Amino acid sequence: MSLKRGFVDDKKKVDNELLVALMQLEENDYEKASPEVKKLYECLVDAHNSIEDIFKKNLSSLIYTNGLDMQINMHMGTLTGMAEHVNDATQIILEVAQNTAHVADEVRIQQENLTVTIAETAADSDKVYAKIEEGQQELNSMKGLSEETVEMSRQTETDMNALLGVVNQMNEVIAGINAISDQTNLLALNASIEAARAGEAGRGVQL
Repeated sequence: MSLKRGFVDDKKKVDNELLVALMQLEENDYEKASPEVKKLYECLVDAHNSIEDIFKKNLSSLIYTNGLDMQINMHMGTLTGMAEHVNDATQIILEVAQNTAHVADEVRIQQENLTVTIAETAADSDKVYAKIEEGQQELNSMKGLSEETVEMSRQTETDMNALLGVVNQMNEVIAGINAISDQTNLLALNASIEAARAGEAGRGVQL
C-alpha cells in the first residue's frame, strides 16, 4: 500500500514539474505526460512568438510615427515662417497702395492749382509767360510723380507675384502634411488589425 502511494506521489511530482515548465514555456519532455500536453506547449510557444512579433511591429510603428510627428512639427514651423513672410508682403503692399493714393492726390491738387493760376494771370502777358514757365516746371514735376506712381505700381505687381509664390509654397507644404497624415492613419490601422489578430490568437490558445 505504501509502495503504491509513493508511485502516485512521484507521478504527481513529475506532473507538477511539467506544469510549471509549461506555464513558463520552458523546453521539457512533455511526451512523457501526453501528446496533448506537448501539442499544447507548441501552441503556446507559437502564440508567444506571434505576440512578441506583433509587439515588435507595434514598437517599430510607434518609432516611425514619432518620426512623422517630428516631420509634421518641422513643416508647421516652416508654415509659421511662411505666414510671417505673407504678413510682411501684405504690409508692404498696403504701404505701396497708400503711397500711390497720396501721389495721386498731390497730382490732382497741383493740376487744380495750375488751372487757377493760369486763369488769374491771363490779363498780363508777362505774368502769363512766367506762370506758363512755372506751369511747365510743375508739369515736369507731375511727370516725375507719374513716373514714381508707375514704378510703385510695378513694385506692387512684383510684391503680388512674391505673395503668390509664398501661397504656392504653403499649398505644397500642406499637401506634404496631408500625405504624412494619411501614412500615420494607415500605420495606426495596421497596428489595430495586428492587435486584433493577436487577441484572437490568444483567445484561441486559451480555448
